[in-house]
Amino acid sequence: MDASHPRSSPIIIDTSSSPLSTISPGKDLEAHSLTLIDSPITQTYMHATDAGECTLMVGSSSESIYQRALPILESIGRYIFRMGPLGSGHAMKMINNYVMASGLCALSDSLVAGQKWGLDPQTIVDVLNVGTAVNFCSLDTVRRDMLTREFKSGFGLRLLVKDFGITQEFMREVGFETELPGVLRG
Repeated sequence: MDASHPRSSPIIIDTSSSPLSTISPGKDLEAHSLTLIDSPITQTYMHATDAGECTLMVGSSSESIYQRALPILESIGRYIFRMGPLGSGHAMKMINNYVMASGLCALSDSLVAGQKWGLDPQTIVDVLNVGTAVNFCSLDTVRRDMLTREFKSGFGLRLLVKDFGITQEFMREVGFETELPGVLRG
C-alpha cells in the first residue's frame, strides 16, 4: 500500500430486518475501525437479488461510506434509497413489511368472506386492482400464489409473524401506541 492510496476501513452491510438490533453493533464495530451500514432488501419475487432487481433501503451515518458501498449495492439492487443514519434502512424495511403483511391479511380475509357471499375470487381481485384497494398483494401475490394454489413466493407464515413482532417492538421503541401489529401477529 502506498501513501497515495490509503487503505479504507472495511464496510459491513447488514441485510437483515430489525432496526433495533443495528445501532449497538454499529457502535461496537466502530471501535474496531469497522463500519456498519444497514441495507435490507425487499423484492417482488424470490431471488430478485440474483438478477439485480430488488429494492435496497440503506441506513448509513456517513455519505462517504454510503458512496463507497454504492457499487456493491448496485450489483444486487435496481432501486436504492438512502433512508438516513444507521438503522434507518431497517426501519423502512419494517414499515414496508408491515404495510404489505397487513394488506395481505385483509386481502385474505376479504377473499374468504367474499367467497362465502358467493363472489368469485378472481373477480374480487380484478375489481381491487382497478379500484382504490390495489396493492402489491392484489397485483402479484394473490394471482401468482393464492388463486393458482401454487404458494411459491417463498414468504412463509413464520416470516409474516416475525415481521409483525419486529413491528411491535419498533412501535413500542418509538412511543407509538397501536394494537394492530399484535392483533395481526396473534
